[in-house]
Amino acid sequence: SHDAPMSVLHSLGFAGVAGIVVRLVLDQLAEIHRRHTKRVRRSKRAPRDGIPKLKPGTRVVLYGMSANPPTGDGGHGSIVQHLAELFDEVWILPVYRHVYAAKQNLAPYEHRERMCELAFTDGADRSPLGSPAKRRRSPQKTPRRRNAGVVRVLDVERRVVLSAQARARRRGLPLESVTVGSHDVLMAIKAKRGNEKAHFAWCLGGDAYRDLRMGKWRESDAFQRACAQVVVPREGGVLGLQEVGLGPNARVLQIEEVSESISSTVIRTMLAERAAFRATPGNELTEWDGGDFDAELLDDALAPRVRRYIEKHGLYGTAATART
Repeated sequence: SHDAPMSVLHSLGFAGVAGIVVRLVLDQLAEIHRRHTKRVRRSKRAPRDGIPKLKPGTRVVLYGMSANPPTGDGGHGSIVQHLAELFDEVWILPVYRHVYAAKQNLAPYEHRERMCELAFTDGADRSPLGSPAKRRRSPQKTPRRRNAGVVRVLDVERRVVLSAQARARRRGLPLESVTVGSHDVLMAIKAKRGNEKAHFAWCLGGDAYRDLRMGKWRESDAFQRACAQVVVPREGGVLGLQEVGLGPNARVLQIEEVSESISSTVIRTMLAERAAFRATPGNELTEWDGGDFDAELLDDALAPRVRRYIEKHGLYGTAATART
């Protein structure tokens, strides 16, 4: 019985045996490549909870905003540029549902999320923020990083809210009882396995920080202990912070380019007025002069990609313009 395999090998000859060995080796290499490719594809998939896993020591700043719409130079764009030079990663978190009733009249979330991608990440879900030649340099003396940090647009708040609503349904509670604040979003991010050794900060404006210090935020005290706060006041806004004082985890980041005249509210008003002007019979060949505003503000304070997206989808009263 032991002679049978040897007789087979003798009958195959050296070339036949070598061919079999080569084929077995190639099959093993193909299997190794298949498993490696499968692991790489799995690693490139977006995390199911929408929260990236971070390396220990990574410095991340979270920037929540209504993005209704996101502004460019002189507004959100200038802030993101500076944050990207100070942190390893900047996570833009579009508000899913505003806690203040007066601010709940927002454009649909999907539009605001997409506008953030167009404004801050060149249309992708993440990217380094442009090239050094395209980034404005602030005249103030703040530490500068050689490479800009990665900027991501994440739907973490939407996922946290939907998860809370699902729990309310299971318990038979009305959805109106669900309240989600920045503290809940922060805790969800920090609870991600592997993120416990990362360093988190939260960027917010001067008015929002005043509300935080006055206890108007959900779990305001716990929030201030759980992360650093980077406060970006508008022009002259530093004096307004004195009455509430800075907490031990807060620092003020003054950015000279941030202008009091640039805000999402102003941009929405200008877009609606320009659209109404263009839709008025007889104004087809007349250039809008901006009314009470500087007409050039739209070009400076709104990224061209964002403006085209707004007009394409008829947002903020631009539907009349989109039809012409």
